[in-house]
Amino acid sequence: MGRNIKFRLMRIGKTQRWLNDELREAGYKSMNPPYLSAIINGHYKTKTTEAILDKIEEIIKPYEKQKGA
Repeated sequence: MGRNIKFRLMRIGKTQRWLNDELREAGYKSMNPPYLSAIINGHYKTKTTEAILDKIEEIIKPYEKQKGA
């Protein structure tokens, strides 16, 4: 959990469910809330999960800039 995704989502007023939907729109069609939660909590460490974490960064950063987070 080195990327503090849960905290960052809270700061920008977004939920993991919102993030799940954003990931699905970004091409991760099989993403589901339990799997996303496991990735965020560090239960899986693979190349695929690293790519998902990188995509999460891409999704969250613009909102952080808007909020000045």
